[in-house]
Amino acid sequence: MKNTIRIISLLLALVLCIGCFAACDKNGGNGDNVVEEVPQSDNYVADVQIKFATNDDKMKAAVDAMSSNATINVFGDNFDVYTSSKVNDNTATNKYTLVDGMLYYSASLSLGEHTVSENKKAEFAGADKEELIADITSTVRIDAGDFYVVDMTQNGDKVTYICSDAFEEAKADVASLVADRFAAIGATVAVIGIEYHLETEGERNLSSILSCDYVITLGGVDYEITMRLYTTYDYDATVAVCAPENADGY
Repeated sequence: MKNTIRIISLLLALVLCIGCFAACDKNGGNGDNVVEEVPQSDNYVADVQIKFATNDDKMKAAVDAMSSNATINVFGDNFDVYTSSKVNDNTATNKYTLVDGMLYYSASLSLGEHTVSENKKAEFAGADKEELIADITSTVRIDAGDFYVVDMTQNGDKVTYICSDAFEEAKADVASLVADRFAAIGATVAVIGIEYHLETEGERNLSSILSCDYVITLGGVDYEITMRLYTTYDYDATVAVCAPENADGY
């Protein structure tokens, strides 16, 4: 029972620190299908949802209650990333805003009736906006080139890729997202399966689903957990990115 509680606590930490997975362009691992480069617009909204699932009866109720969401608004060189997570009565929110070279950060954690928050800001001297977003969202880059099997279907301008049987290197990269956290309690993490679905239209990604199956070993007992990340893109949404109203107080 103690092991189960410790694993759930770490999963909660992962939910409160949402991870996003980005799609790239590479040749399919089987050499037969090619995923063309998909440049994104300078202005778009991306919605990300992360969910956990398990068949372990001891963990199922707690894992099913975990959910996390992120919204990424990109407008030229400016962007904001808003994440929210809720497990039972506990809620955590984080917001990063980059405007005119200044990065603002605000966080809030509510535990029942108690809430703590903080605000920070710093100049952003870097030139790579996408790299900064990746750092904020703990991105692991997954693409068709990371899989042995890539099935592609096309309907007009829409193309769907279904990727399975990931390379061991890709599994190791995904496992590294959570390995350090679980090592702190003496647990090991192995990724036993990854599936990736990507839908594109013309030169843009429309949506993706990444499913990762983990085996967490603690005290000689294996716990199987599935993490799924759903991402949708909207290029027609009205995007407005501006500094926080109380920016002077950061």
